[in-house]
Amino acid sequence: MLFFSLLIGLGMSRCECDHGVFFGEWSTPPNPSIAMPPNSSPLILFVPLHVDDGLGITNSEPLYLWFLKSLSVRLHVVDLGPCSKFLNILIVHHRVHHRLWLSSHLYVSELLTDWNMTNCRPTSTPLAPPASSAATPVPPNALSDVSDDDLKPKYQRLVGCLLYLAVTTRPDIAFASMWLGQFSSTPNHLHFLAAKHVLCYLAGTRILALEYGGEASLAPDTIRGYMHNMGCSHADWASNSLD
Repeated sequence: MLFFSLLIGLGMSRCECDHGVFFGEWSTPPNPSIAMPPNSSPLILFVPLHVDDGLGITNSEPLYLWFLKSLSVRLHVVDLGPCSKFLNILIVHHRVHHRLWLSSHLYVSELLTDWNMTNCRPTSTPLAPPASSAATPVPPNALSDVSDDDLKPKYQRLVGCLLYLAVTTRPDIAFASMWLGQFSSTPNHLHFLAAKHVLCYLAGTRILALEYGGEASLAPDTIRGYMHNMGCSHADWASNSLD
């Protein structure tokens, strides 16, 4: 509540979609030491928080310095400079071309090590087609290292890791993670194998990253000029034999 009250007191608002994100927009400087941007745009500050870690994203360095100084009145604040890693997400900048990449390849490598899958055979899809069939038999000796008592907690831990990746830097596994999450209360060996299949997919695609600031000319002609952000998806509901 202290952090919340401090940010609100500085004129920021809490994002209703994610209560861990605060944002501020000022058409006039909140402090005389801050000049407005030369292009007459408003002053902008975004602050995502997680426990005691946070980022400051802004279009004004004086605004950022004022923000830190204001927080330091009540809190012990350590400024680590330009961010290169946040919550296991690597942040790569190309300031000349105004591009930014978010990558979780180190986190994926840690997952593969934790699950003893560093030398697994990569797959080309996050979710194997047989995973959607309840009648698919479990291969002999599958998951011999996972006892029946450990199946549920280990499955939940793995799916939780996959869901974190899906909502941060790997939307390509969003459907697979969501599908696997439906069975967290009563998973079986087939579900666990499907979850490990996602790890095999990540093993072969760990270098993929989210890119921001791509060329507008890459957008299809049908939507170019109508969207500032673009995403493409494909869904094949006809192959779902369960529901």
